[in-house]
Amino acid sequence: DAALERPEDEQILALMHSQRALLLMRLGRYAQALAESDRALESCAKAGLNIHLTHVHANRGIVFSYLGHFGRAETELDRALALCESQGSQLGVAQVTHNLGFLATRRGDVPEALRLYDDALARYRKLGVATYVLFIDRCEVLMAANLLAEARRAAEQAVVGLEAAGLAADLAEGRLMLAEVALAGADFDVAKESADAAARAFARQRRAGWAAHAHYVSARASWALGAPDRTIIKE
Repeated sequence: DAALERPEDEQILALMHSQRALLLMRLGRYAQALAESDRALESCAKAGLNIHLTHVHANRGIVFSYLGHFGRAETELDRALALCESQGSQLGVAQVTHNLGFLATRRGDVPEALRLYDDALARYRKLGVATYVLFIDRCEVLMAANLLAEARRAAEQAVVGLEAAGLAADLAEGRLMLAEVALAGADFDVAKESADAAARAFARQRRAGWAAHAHYVSARASWALGAPDRTIIKE
């Protein structure tokens, strides 16, 4: 909002639009995020901020993935990947490869998702970049394949790493994923503890949709703890 008071500075205006689009995405306000990202694409191109232009395309790919618009998501991510390759950004290529793995997960293509995550992980490690968020996404696809032990390890790696790094938004998502995999593995105490911690964090971050999801997981864990002789409700 403060940046809007300096409309003569094209670069600041472009950065404001791209960051606002990202914030709206993290809040789960996807329609607003896409509208803001339209402005970000225009302003970043005008200001010559090619790296941020890449980020906007990648973030739009994630939003379309969440919305189930997989063709549009792939188009955005392909544009982001092409920009990264043209700029010689190895980190950018690793990040977009990671994003493509997320898209494959949303499509239900477990083998392709795991292949892309392995590719992204190798690229991150070659660059010496921490990969904690990737483990959250990897946990999700491992759960889809019913590989619960591997999924639990991935979630725990994510939580430990993100907590140490102080990445609060990602940590909340990591705690929720740990809660879900613990619930699937009948570790109801850990499921409830992690879900409650995630719910508190999402509430502080004003991420209402995520908070509701965490409360739901917590409620399922509480129900299971109160009725150990029953089968946990499946989604």
